[in-house]
Amino acid sequence: MLGILPFVVMFLITSIYMQREQTSGTLERLLMTPMSKLELLATYGSAYSLAAVGRALLACAVAVRCRAG
Repeated sequence: MLGILPFVVMFLITSIYMQREQTSGTLERLLMTPMSKLELLATYGSAYSLAAVGRALLACAVAVRCRAG
């Protein structure tokens, strides 16, 4: 559960930011670049996944440390 929760939270955050960029107009500017939609989604997904992995590792380390202590 400690590993899955950060990924769910980061997925929600990514969805919210993509919606904000669409409403503010920056998503249209990003889509005008030579980057494809799949590359854009992969970039966002990998960036937020790395953040989620970091949070999951931190949560697991704290949980193991508290259990051992």
